[in-house]
Amino acid sequence: MGEDGSSVATEPGRRAQMDLETARVALTPREMWECVRVVVDWLDLTPPFTVGQFHQALEKAIECPVVLRALLRGELGRYGACEWKDDHYIVSYQRTPSLVHQARTIYHEFGHIVLNHVGPGRSSPVLERGALAVIIEHDAELFSELITRVAIFATPISLWRHDAEPLSPYAQYLSHLRQRGEHR
Repeated sequence: MGEDGSSVATEPGRRAQMDLETARVALTPREMWECVRVVVDWLDLTPPFTVGQFHQALEKAIECPVVLRALLRGELGRYGACEWKDDHYIVSYQRTPSLVHQARTIYHEFGHIVLNHVGPGRSSPVLERGALAVIIEHDAELFSELITRVAIFATPISLWRHDAEPLSPYAQYLSHLRQRGEHR
């Protein structure tokens, strides 16, 4: 745990939190690529790696338990959730036939931890509404998309396209809000 109560002591994590609290601006793909690179280095992981290896490294780095909980089919009405309970995180996820989809869901929830969306003194991302919720979900989804490329497909850092825009629904909605002037 960081001295400031943050779950990850990385500049991209602090930047993401600062933007959420002040300007309410989502990270760009270029910034998220840098965040993923810093997190992979910080956790001392070498691609390819498994969700289990990431999970163990994350717990060690933040000096806090992260409990993985498989949901019963349709239990939450969504694929996953991340919450802070007393002194530990709970990452819930749906088991799916596709292990890649399941991994992306878990990495999405780990993204909420890494990007300081949830933790001591922070409300659950599930409780957020409106544009802030869209930004939180966009950032976690983008983190998930990029870390999965590194973890599963071992995409070398030298081949990362920093200008590539993700095609996630959150990115499309955020673009829609920007066009309407509701989000900068």
